[in-house]
Amino acid sequence: MNGAKLSTLCYIEQDGKYLMLHRTVKKNDVNKDKWIGIGGHFEQDESPEECILRETMEETGYMLTSFRYRGIVTFVSGDGVTEYMHLFTADGISGEPVPCDEGELEWIDKKDVWNLNLWEGDKIFFLLLEQERPFFSLKLVYNGKGVLKYAALDGRPMELFDLLDENGEKTGVIEERSVAHYLGNRHAAVHIWILRRKAGEDKAAGENLRRTGEKLSALRKDKYEVLLQKRSMQKDSNPGEYDVSAAGHVASGDTALNTAVREIKEELGLTVAPEQLCFLGMHEAGFEAVFNGRIFRDDEMCSVYVYLEDDAFRGTAGNDAGCGGQNVSSEEQAAGRRGTAGNNAGGRQNAAAEEKDAGPGEDSSRLWGRIDADRLRLQKEEVESVCWMDLDECERQVREALLPNCINVKEFEMVRKHLEEHS
Repeated sequence: MNGAKLSTLCYIEQDGKYLMLHRTVKKNDVNKDKWIGIGGHFEQDESPEECILRETMEETGYMLTSFRYRGIVTFVSGDGVTEYMHLFTADGISGEPVPCDEGELEWIDKKDVWNLNLWEGDKIFFLLLEQERPFFSLKLVYNGKGVLKYAALDGRPMELFDLLDENGEKTGVIEERSVAHYLGNRHAAVHIWILRRKAGEDKAAGENLRRTGEKLSALRKDKYEVLLQKRSMQKDSNPGEYDVSAAGHVASGDTALNTAVREIKEELGLTVAPEQLCFLGMHEAGFEAVFNGRIFRDDEMCSVYVYLEDDAFRGTAGNDAGCGGQNVSSEEQAAGRRGTAGNNAGGRQNAAAEEKDAGPGEDSSRLWGRIDADRLRLQKEEVESVCWMDLDECERQVREALLPNCINVKEFEMVRKHLEEHS
């Protein structure tokens, strides 16, 4: 197996505590100074169960009387160590404790385990254990210096964030998404506002105001519409609520601007160039709530962008009782329809219309200046539907809690300032 080792790891639970081992004895120990569970390497012809029973007796003096096989962790240190760790938990023991020759054993309250010097990837499986996830396979890859650089659960890559300090600077710690949201650790995100001038408005009104010396802020009222997205019910936070046009987390090693361009493409199907986005500034936002029975703690350093073009997104008037504007759902798009029978012919007609509007040789997803809400290709896992809404009306409903939403009111002020400066 190319030098890979087989090992076991067990977390014994008793009275709301885990029995933890502080690895302080061995000099050349990959786990030096880390807090881990009980376990060790397989001996010849041992099964995982036989191995963990023997290792527990040797390291603690306890006999496991009740234990569960929870998963397999593929651990890649990045400096030559690869282990396939068979993960167990136990809630039944007998016998008397003995000193451990590999470090100090200590019963630690489960809520305090997170504050120990753990491998960052261990926090992922601690959370999975707490959530009672069925048998899982978790792969953890480090950079050789103890920094997590890749994680995959049951073969699917997991999101990793760079944790930030109070100034928004990277701390050097990389943490998995669900762990960051469980612990409430600060990370980076982007919010993008897509705006259009309302039908019938044009620059002539602005020129008239300039000539008469009136304040340009008078232009703002009922002048712009914002594209809102309704979050998918599959989301782990604020499901089914209205949000800004596009948003997402900044992955470890990425930049806010690259993330903004990518999120617009992934969530809405739109191709934009970085220079088409205007950076409005940053702010920190956070909250704590329970969704689907699970705690969610958010602390984001948000980079806010706006896309604004005088003739962008002109379309026909529509009506949506939920949001007050044009609306199209991801389910409708998946069926290839828009207010007509969802058959193949309808889908082909829609596709043909898009190709005609796009023009010869032009990417139909890059239609800035003439695209309607029902032309967007929504990412159904993220976005249920989108709609246009008057900007001022949107702000009023958000401030008065009339619209189910997760929009930060600070951003209306940032957008308003931008519009007044660029009208």
